[in-house]
Amino acid sequence: AEHDAQLHVTKDKTVAMRTIAGDTASTTTTINFTGVESSFDVAVASQQRWLGVLWPYDLCFTVDLRSRLAAADGVSSVLTGLVENYVVPFPLATVPFECKIDSMLTGSRLLWRGLDGSTSLLIEQYAKWARSLLGAASWRNAAVISSELRWYLDGCCRLLRDVALHRARIQ
Repeated sequence: AEHDAQLHVTKDKTVAMRTIAGDTASTTTTINFTGVESSFDVAVASQQRWLGVLWPYDLCFTVDLRSRLAAADGVSSVLTGLVENYVVPFPLATVPFECKIDSMLTGSRLLWRGLDGSTSLLIEQYAKWARSLLGAASWRNAAVISSELRWYLDGCCRLLRDVALHRARIQ
């Protein structure tokens, strides 16, 4: 009551999401909230886009991880081309990387922490991006290349940092 916050639940704005496999025949369900005067039917979805992330019924975000890495890889290729053609000076290349590429992943990284293979996939992807920006051979040590770019966190450590920051905010 202090902030006059209200929960706006309407048929047009509310979707119930199915988080288990099973009865996919039902397309609506009746919602009855405590404190809401009437109940009404809302659509039932097996996946829902919320805050830019597609939430699947099984809550496995592997598709989100791979699609975001693919999108970020395309932007990384553009940035690498700009560095190779001396449009962006190499010492400044990490700034657009953090702003454009890493920020594409930040919002979803928290959801990827429990996925099988997510940490190794992130480590490999960041090593690939580091080699690409430097024009380094594939045999070069990823940690050395990352330190030349002044990246102190690899893909896995960035994921752990996001989880730690999230937990610090909610405590």
